[in-house]
Order: sequence, then C-alpha cells, then structure tokens
Amino acid sequence: KIITVSWDYKNGAQVWSVESGLKLFDLAGHTDYISCAMFHPDNETIITGSMDNTVRFWNARNGNQKNEINNNTD
Repeated sequence: KIITVSWDYKNGAQVWSVESGLKLFDLAGHTDYISCAMFHPDNETIITGSMDNTVRFWNARNGNQKNEINNNTD
C-alpha cells in the first residue's frame, strides 16, 4: 500500500494498492490540509497530521479512524 495526500483537503488522503494501482479507500475527516502521512512501523496503522491541529490514527486495512489527538488552543 501507498498513501497520497492532496492540498485539496476535501479529498483528504488516499490509500492505494501498489500491485493493482487501484485506490483502496479515502482517509476523510480532517478539516484542513494534511501536511504529513505515514504508516506506523506495525503496518496496522496510518497516521496523518493536518493544519487543523489534529493527528489522526487510521486502521490501515479499512481506513476507519481509530483515534485523534486534538491540539486546538481556541
């Protein structure tokens, strides 16, 4: 699998199959641009960081959000 992100935050991040080239699922939930995305070393979790001051943790198998860290100071 590979992760791509877009500056169009409405599309969030996408996870693709390296073998087939097909998109597997979107990681939707951030409300501003995603600035980084990575696989956790366990390969079971994807981590994204966004300009919305959140870090989100996703299930790498199905794209469901597992957790969120919110650093908003408002």
